[in-house]
Amino acid sequence: MSTVRNCKYYKYMTGATKTEPLVLSSYCSVPTDLVTTRTTTQTEHLAGIVTFGSETRSIVSTSSFVRGPCRRRRHPHQPRAAFRTTVDPPPSAVLLVRPRLIVRPAPTPSLQRGDDMLKMENPVQWLVATRTRRRVLIRVAALVVVVPLFLQCVLAYLLGGDARLLPPALQHAKNVLIVTAHPDDECLFFSPTILGVLDRNHRIRGGLLVMSTGASPVLAPPLAVRRRPSLTMDAGNNDGIGETRKKELLGSCAALGIDSSRCVALDHPELQDNPKLWWNTTLIESIVGEHVAKWDINAIITFDEGGVSGHINHRAVSAAVSEYVANDASAPPAFKLVTTAVLRKYSGLLDLPLTAFSFTWRLFAAVFFPSDEADAQYSTKALIASTWNRYLLTRRAFASHDSQYSWDRHLYMILSRYVWFNDLTRIPGKA
Repeated sequence: MSTVRNCKYYKYMTGATKTEPLVLSSYCSVPTDLVTTRTTTQTEHLAGIVTFGSETRSIVSTSSFVRGPCRRRRHPHQPRAAFRTTVDPPPSAVLLVRPRLIVRPAPTPSLQRGDDMLKMENPVQWLVATRTRRRVLIRVAALVVVVPLFLQCVLAYLLGGDARLLPPALQHAKNVLIVTAHPDDECLFFSPTILGVLDRNHRIRGGLLVMSTGASPVLAPPLAVRRRPSLTMDAGNNDGIGETRKKELLGSCAALGIDSSRCVALDHPELQDNPKLWWNTTLIESIVGEHVAKWDINAIITFDEGGVSGHINHRAVSAAVSEYVANDASAPPAFKLVTTAVLRKYSGLLDLPLTAFSFTWRLFAAVFFPSDEADAQYSTKALIASTWNRYLLTRRAFASHDSQYSWDRHLYMILSRYVWFNDLTRIPGKA
């Protein structure tokens, strides 16, 4: 005995002589000894004719599918299922009209089909797929945030003193010299290194040598007023800004733990802040050598060839220090701050996993085989991360440079990788 499915017109004939009346309504019911009933879910309306003896009546029934044991969650936009009682033919019934199948036209492709069609055809699958995508996005976002924070904490609080990450040349140096081009370079780029080295060993004395006061050259008065047409160098003292920046530099050095007697900003006519002028590297070499001897320096830290920001004065300082280390056999070990692409520069802690990738073996060895001594192969690179307290000191140091404050600098103190961690490489030299 089977339930009527997907057909439009059908006719049953039976030899029964029952005279019980039929109830003609939207849903037909007949005596239970003639038919078998099932509970189904309505899909389409069908019409037909049932004959009982000499009496023929028209009935209306429904084609349907039997509701299975698995209950699916109904989507909010899906209509509520209607449960009806349909008629199954008795064993003696004969189907006189061949069922005609209902064929639905194939759906036409559309640009807006996608999730909308999936939502209409299979809401449960659509909902699960959407939740799955959301879960994946949430997990990826969590990894992007958690992994850098975890690495920062491990490097700053647990592995910061390991010789494979902080070379002995920096750990055991008694006097460290940081060579920069302008005031505020020390807190914008080198603060993790300065604080990381000085905090590890309080017997280390730091020194900061700034090649200019950071004041740009200014044009002389108009031709009608000035005596000779020239571009005047005011020795970095443009309307008193040179002296102001020197005072600001002393406040920054105090925040970073550098003694004021070793916090020097030069005011040389040939070393003025100029983004189009390549400084005299020979002059810088002699100045660096003079301060190395004066302060008994054991290690030097400066820019690399890219100058971090690409500033021509930064690159000139890097070239001069590299020449000094390469030409002078008595020069101490020197390290340069690695320059990265702009996108990485302003990605903050998100760049730490990529930077730490080249230190993978060093990190592995530092975790499982901690040591204060390192082989020569581990003394060429350094990775220094700031603790939260050091980051706050960096912000305090930058706050001293009040004349340089702007909204973009405030944003820089959040997004720049150079206020969170530094990676250094050693400059080749004769020593």
